Amino acid sequence: MAEFERKVLFEYNEPKEVGTHKVKRIKQVPKGIRFRTEDGPILIENVEKKDSYTEEELLALLPQ
Repeated sequence: MAEFERKVLFEYNEPKEVGTHKVKRIKQVPKGIRFRTEDGPILIENVEKKDSYTEEELLALLPQ
């Protein structure tokens, strides 16, 4: 199995409001996509791994 690198996809100086969440950072991790919010991390598993994502694609993954 190939080594998977964790990488920051988006990081905000001021938290971005998405529904009820205030997102500080979006990171790709081996299990999926992790959102760092003011209330703590949210992990979305089983996300298709791609070389790049749009901000809109990722934010649409967050539960409302």
